[in-house]
Amino acid sequence: MVTGDIRRQANYNRGRAWMVCADGGGLLLQAAALAEGQLCLRAVASGPDGEVAAARSVYGAASGSDWRAAAEGLAEAWLAGRGAAREHKE
Repeated sequence: MVTGDIRRQANYNRGRAWMVCADGGGLLLQAAALAEGQLCLRAVASGPDGEVAAARSVYGAASGSDWRAAAEGLAEAWLAGRGAAREHKE
């Protein structure tokens, strides 16, 4: 679980959004339109120690991507990494 102060920032011109937790963990999202017109969302999640817990690129519906499954997989990996970091700290 994420607790404490959470800072958020978005840059709409560059298609980026950040979320940083009080313990230093965070999430970076970046959207891009590829040359063939397909959309791509890149998500990078990091734990409190700054290590990348999960990174995923999800491509638009034309490639048959399941956006919900990709988001759930990223969230599970991020939360698992946060739990492991918390156990290591205690």
